[in-house]
Amino acid sequence: MAGKPRSLLSVRRHRGGVAAVEFALIAPILLACLAGVYDLGAALQAHIHLQQAVRAGGLYATSYPPADVASAAANSAFSTSLISAVKAAAPDWTNITVTPTSVTCMCWNSTTNAYAANATCVACTGGTTLEYFVSVNAHRPFVGLFYTTLPATSASYVARIR
Repeated sequence: MAGKPRSLLSVRRHRGGVAAVEFALIAPILLACLAGVYDLGAALQAHIHLQQAVRAGGLYATSYPPADVASAAANSAFSTSLISAVKAAAPDWTNITVTPTSVTCMCWNSTTNAYAANATCVACTGGTTLEYFVSVNAHRPFVGLFYTTLPATSASYVARIR
């Protein structure tokens, strides 16, 4: 019986393979963390890419404003061109949804130091200049490589066109 305790003591003192066991225990946790960081980085990159595409749409809006803001046909053609400009800035994405608003007319209000909507788009009171704005919104679902429950990516941009 004296031999059995000695063999148990020698097994307890033997440290070979401990590192492999520890690695086997911690590796799944490390891999899950790495996968999360990878998906988070991909989501941030997608968001930045979508913001750049929306800004390209805003640049298009300021460069090629509609000829007649009161015309529904001109606004419709302008919206179609604006959607094409945003989609052209993100050619690899087929599942992008772009929703530009129609042109909004606004007047500067010096008492509140803010813009006020002008529904008629004719003239502003108080000698202020009538200004035109358009808002470009884009939305794209994001599916991560490891985590599929990440929220969708969206971006918006407001451009003053005249």
